[in-house]
Amino acid sequence: AARRAELRDSTPGIPVWRLQAGTDPQLVTVPWAAWNDEGLYRFVQTDAGLMAALVTGYRAAGADSGLYHQAAGWAQIRRSDILPETLTLSPDGCRAAWLEREIDQTQGLPRLAIGDVCAF
Repeated sequence: AARRAELRDSTPGIPVWRLQAGTDPQLVTVPWAAWNDEGLYRFVQTDAGLMAALVTGYRAAGADSGLYHQAAGWAQIRRSDILPETLTLSPDGCRAAWLEREIDQTQGLPRLAIGDVCAF
């Protein structure tokens, strides 16, 4: 958290590389948001803008945990006990899938969640 606070003071945002087949790498600066210094997060580029998955808390998700969308001013679009590293997009960029830390009692595995990104 201390290192993130230092970065926030010295940079306009979080540097994220956008890599796509057939194009040169592109550096995108993600604007700071209130939750950037709270926990673990991952960014993905959708057809409708940047999306972020955030989890706070080690045993139980904090109130800020879930999915955020930049087009909505970094508004939380779904509260979730998400595993940020599992957030992925369909090839068309319109459907997101992720695992939640909550265990599905019938399967004994983390729960898979799917959402329509292009609806935003």
